[in-house]
Amino acid sequence: MSNENFELNNYPNLIAIPYKKTLNEKDPQRKDHQRICLEMMLAFNASVCLANYYHYKTAEEGKDVKIGQALPDLPSDPKLHFDLGMMSIGKWNQITRDTASVLFDATSKGKDNDFLVADIGSMYRNKGSVWNKNVNNLISLRNQDAHGQIISDEALEGELKNRQKMVDQLMKEMSFYANYKLIVPIDDEVKEGVLVHICKDLSGYAENIIELKEEKSELETEIDRYGTYLYNTKKKTCLALNPMVVNYNSSPETEELDSYVYSKTANNKKDIHYSNFQGAIDLKESSQSSVGSLPTPQELCRKFSKFRVTVEDENLINRKEPKISIHRKFKSGSSIIDEDVFFDVTIQNNGDADAQDLETVLDFPRKGFQLYQSVDDESITGGDTFQKKSHMIEIDELPAKKSKRFSYKFRARNFGGQYQFDEMAMTYSFLDENSDKMITPNLDEGVNVALADPVMHQVLDPNDPEGQVPIVNLKLSYSDHTPKIGDEIDFIVDVENIGKSIANNVDIHIFPPPEEMDLISGSTSWRGNINPSSKVTRKFKLRPRKQGIFNIKMRDILYTNSQGDLFKTLAYEDHKILVQNYTKNKYRFIMEDVWDDLVVEDAEQKQIDNQPDFKKFLEENKESAQKILSDVKIRAVKKVMNDILSRISLPVKQIIKKGMIGYCLGDYPFFIIDFTNAEQIDLLLLGEFDNDKSIQGIMKPLKGKKLSLMSDPITWKGKFTNFRFNSIGLSSLGEVGGSQLLKRLINQSVRYVENTGFYMSEFLNKLGQSLNYDDLFSRIYLTEKRIKGIVRDELQDMLKIQAIWLFKPQKYLNMVAERTQGMAQELFELGYKKTGRFNQNGKWEDSESKSTCVRLYHNERSDNSDQEMTDLLKKFLVDIAQASSMVAYKKNVKKENKEYFEHLLELMQETEKLESFHYRSEDRGIVFYKGDELPLYQPGTEYFCFEDKPRSTTLKFRYIDRDIFRKLGKIECELKDYWLYHVEYDESIKDTIDEIIRASIINSGNGKQQISHDWLLDCIKENIVQNLDKILQRTLDSEGDWVKYSEIDSNLTMKGLTTVWNKRNLKHFLEYDNNYLNEDGTKGRVKLIANQNLIKQVLDNLGK
Repeated sequence: MSNENFELNNYPNLIAIPYKKTLNEKDPQRKDHQRICLEMMLAFNASVCLANYYHYKTAEEGKDVKIGQALPDLPSDPKLHFDLGMMSIGKWNQITRDTASVLFDATSKGKDNDFLVADIGSMYRNKGSVWNKNVNNLISLRNQDAHGQIISDEALEGELKNRQKMVDQLMKEMSFYANYKLIVPIDDEVKEGVLVHICKDLSGYAENIIELKEEKSELETEIDRYGTYLYNTKKKTCLALNPMVVNYNSSPETEELDSYVYSKTANNKKDIHYSNFQGAIDLKESSQSSVGSLPTPQELCRKFSKFRVTVEDENLINRKEPKISIHRKFKSGSSIIDEDVFFDVTIQNNGDADAQDLETVLDFPRKGFQLYQSVDDESITGGDTFQKKSHMIEIDELPAKKSKRFSYKFRARNFGGQYQFDEMAMTYSFLDENSDKMITPNLDEGVNVALADPVMHQVLDPNDPEGQVPIVNLKLSYSDHTPKIGDEIDFIVDVENIGKSIANNVDIHIFPPPEEMDLISGSTSWRGNINPSSKVTRKFKLRPRKQGIFNIKMRDILYTNSQGDLFKTLAYEDHKILVQNYTKNKYRFIMEDVWDDLVVEDAEQKQIDNQPDFKKFLEENKESAQKILSDVKIRAVKKVMNDILSRISLPVKQIIKKGMIGYCLGDYPFFIIDFTNAEQIDLLLLGEFDNDKSIQGIMKPLKGKKLSLMSDPITWKGKFTNFRFNSIGLSSLGEVGGSQLLKRLINQSVRYVENTGFYMSEFLNKLGQSLNYDDLFSRIYLTEKRIKGIVRDELQDMLKIQAIWLFKPQKYLNMVAERTQGMAQELFELGYKKTGRFNQNGKWEDSESKSTCVRLYHNERSDNSDQEMTDLLKKFLVDIAQASSMVAYKKNVKKENKEYFEHLLELMQETEKLESFHYRSEDRGIVFYKGDELPLYQPGTEYFCFEDKPRSTTLKFRYIDRDIFRKLGKIECELKDYWLYHVEYDESIKDTIDEIIRASIINSGNGKQQISHDWLLDCIKENIVQNLDKILQRTLDSEGDWVKYSEIDSNLTMKGLTTVWNKRNLKHFLEYDNNYLNEDGTKGRVKLIANQNLIKQVLDNLGK
């Protein structure tokens, strides 16, 4: 046990829970717990730093969501050189160090920040600090473990004690978390006129509930339901940690929330993998459904996508690189002593660049298994020397979208039990095409490291039947057996597996009596696995509503072992509590029942008046009773809303601020409960109610108190601006139908917003994906009259548009594109004459001047509107590219060459093989690309470059036919340039250039460039790729059969060829496998798969 005595409730659960596990010296997985604890420490600190940074980069001056005294002056290029593609312990450490350094300098050494910039920044500033020393040592030891360093059983105990001392030191250094709580708002109530957030307190080992009032004494920042926040208990401010730290349900069968830290992206960076100290979840960008009111996976994935664009190095985000994953799988989930165990390790590269020099170690629990030298062996050979040595897995090269599998066979030794195959780390290198540098691994920084989580395998002893049986015990308890009405109590369920086998699919389900008790937090069900000697604790927060004796029933616990056998633990008794009377809360709950339909009938009022204890309470507590009544009314309205939400499948989210509770479809509001004046609760709805004769007829008796349009608009900072709602007092509603009328009004408002604001905001949210530009907008602004999507800065430069506007003032839906300056005349000539501007009232006005705002769509909304608007915008982007090209032509083509340039354009337009093209001015000249599909300007689609210099004009090509090369004689092969052929233009070669362009249109711009004769010939002559002539000769002679590397050169590798071809985006004509084991024991083989005639011509020219 550690000598340190830490109060675990002072640390976030992501740190406290794994740390507690490290204290058990007898736990066979202690080393793993120490690694996980270190990763959670570094990941959480990094998440806090990134959350600070993201806030400062996206918050606006004056916005009512602050995390410090003022927005700091962050440098425009803060040198945060990292990407969030795949995390590791080393990368978490690097991100924390680099981000904390930038924030530390920008916030007066953290003095102007409420969220740990000073504390975390100070730890990293001193390279010799206790923090840096211990973190670096632990990372180094962890890297040695992941690379298969074997620690003997005799030395392991002392080694883990030494590591624990360092972990303890880190916990001590992070004592600053005592002033913070990790919270998740799960519900809200109005108590005595004040909005109260009911939050999960995720500090420490056990889950608790805290309530934060929307007032300065407890909370100064707005928080959203199911967001994850770091709460500063002294400053009363909150920092949003999502999407780096989220709380989400681990299974679709429950709303029970668990805390997770971001781990990696998948599926072309669209999906997200989160993990914690006990498991992981995968969120799919395509998934639009969630349990209850939780955000959908699509919402979280899109939020993370916007987050990473802000915090990551853009060059690293867009860089082509390998994506290495390791998959380990046993042929069966368990085995018997002395049985053979088959185990596959598959290394996969899902990236868009080839990986080189891949290396890892096959580590296995030697106490439980012995390794065969080959899967075909019938007996184990090699003795202790073979068993104890490190078994390397090495791959010289793994091309993009390829995988390689390694198969192993073990013998389960004479020791039954559950064994862990430790985490595996694979390092690799790759060529960065942008910098032309080889990116090599750095374990300490987490660069080019792929990780595989530990995997478990159970060895069964047939002579020990107990070893195959999980034994699950159940313990139930209450925090208070005699609560009063309205008191909050905990019902605690401890489920422990004291058996020797894992308990799978453990199903826990409780049944609190719904009429007598409110379930405040905790899902009524939980399903998961429990390892041997492990315990799961589920805490349910309950609130009794009535006086009496009540019980909570529980379903029998079902579970299975590794073989699928079913077991049951009986929950055979009721668990009773005695609820005592408390008049104040009894009055509250009865009033809730009375106000359930928003109408108080005479009989109901009489029932209240006849309660003797109520009469005394009301006489002595008039002010308190009035506040209770206001609270009850708001709760009743919320109950109506929750009933509606349970019946619709639209993504409704709740927003909260002082005196208001709002409901939005997506991000667009439709209903607000306004209780800023507790004595006059107003209900605000969006919609066109004035023209609804039925609604107006129902409202007629109210006269001046009926539903009407507000005179002043409402702005909710950070959410929406200048919305004019229809308003009606809750008291008036009770006179004309109560809850039934409110349901009708809300449903009508939902339908209205679904077809207007929500539709428009969702269209903009999805537009980037439709145009093949992910994260098109940096921000989407909502106003009642229009919605504006601000295009990201880097895409503004490329696409020449700044914003997209949507608005639907009356009957017609409109889309306006706001372009950058310039190109007005060119776009006018292309037919874009419907320009205009928004006046001071936000109304669109047509203008005859060539405004930067162009209206692209003006029509009634139909089922085809999405596609029609998308197609129009696609065309506009292509036409802007053409207009930009016209500007480039006017600006970058010399006067004497304009006629020739126009000739080239005409030639391309008349070439049948070229359906369409676009071009733009770049550093290397005016570059022409095939097609007009988005995204524009894609590598592999270019076919011609026109570079006009002061004294010369150079025409550049990726392909030139051999006969034309000979005919022209003025062509330079550029072996180090992306453009393989350069021609100095003069009028005498005009006709020949026409031939070259026609050939380039056919042979270039189709993806990877096929090789042409003369460039390959020069490549061999200049020895750009070593032994290329020998490789081509031997593979050509083999007529499509494999050739061993050793038959060409004893030291042959294909790294040089790969580097040269990839840098120039050339199409391979060789297939090769550096790791193939030939029959003679040599490695590597290659064969020719294309261009045989071309290769023969080149070799003939070389005299081969």
